Amino acid sequence: MAALHPLTLDRLERVLQQAGCPVCNEMERTTSRYLRALIREHKSHDRVWERLQRTWGLCRQHTRGMLAEEPRTLPGVSTATLYHWLAETMLEKATGARLTPAELRVLLKPEGMCLACEQLGEYQRALVQALVRTLESGDPPSAREAYFRRDGLCLPHLRLALGVVDDRTTADSLAEHFLKGVQACAPGLERFLAWSGNATSPVPEIPAPEVWMRAVERFSGRLGT
Repeated sequence: MAALHPLTLDRLERVLQQAGCPVCNEMERTTSRYLRALIREHKSHDRVWERLQRTWGLCRQHTRGMLAEEPRTLPGVSTATLYHWLAETMLEKATGARLTPAELRVLLKPEGMCLACEQLGEYQRALVQALVRTLESGDPPSAREAYFRRDGLCLPHLRLALGVVDDRTTADSLAEHFLKGVQACAPGLERFLAWSGNATSPVPEIPAPEVWMRAVERFSGRLGT
């Protein structure tokens, strides 16, 4: 499959205008697009097919993601097609050659990581680095302003960013912004837990999920719906 395109400055600025971790938001969009292209167009390409054979498909997370991207008119067909090919190939290699148990263990052992994990991981690292370099340079100023006006990075992506940032001032600003975000979200958790403690009495409606989910996502990254 062709390498993912680097994030353009225009796209970066749009992502920075959205609520939530900008890297999570961009990776969610990119992962959906990547898996959609993989199951509908690229799974039969020679190099991709050879790579999928070496790991016997994708990991559980990305197989689940493939199913979510299936066309509604034919749910599951593309994913089933891929795994049908893999099943036939595995049986042909395992039974046709009458492998010994030791040879079978070698055959079934994946060579490398899931293709989606590898390529999306590379894109994520490049994305974090591009964001860090933009914040360090302050060019354009609108990108830096947008970042610090919004939620900023979640903890997993903040760790990645702090691993590549060179400028101490930028590193301190990223960390301080994250801690301010946690502080701002904490009351939402308290309100939700206070509500849960009175859930048996004729109390008010349940607080909106945003008031506590945002705090959870600060630590875990975007959780989706």
